[in-house]
Amino acid sequence: MSEKDNKDRIFGHVCELLNNTGEMPLDTDLSANTELAALGLDSLKLIEIVYELETEYSVDADEAALAQLRTVGDLVGMVCQKSQDNHHVTA
Repeated sequence: MSEKDNKDRIFGHVCELLNNTGEMPLDTDLSANTELAALGLDSLKLIEIVYELETEYSVDADEAALAQLRTVGDLVGMVCQKSQDNHHVTA
């Protein structure tokens, strides 16, 4: 799978998780530039989403990485980077 395909797949999964929180208006149009703070998620819900992503993609998001997250694109980028790092370590 190409890096772009992987990023698109992760973006779709992130959007699905965000849409399934039940905390966003149904007509919310998510993009990489969507601010996480604007989605009305509390910190616990964001941690739950990150945990789902960690489990699905076998990545570990440390506190420093979580503190850097501002947008949906940041979240996708973090998962892609950590997933890629894990792939290089295990390859």
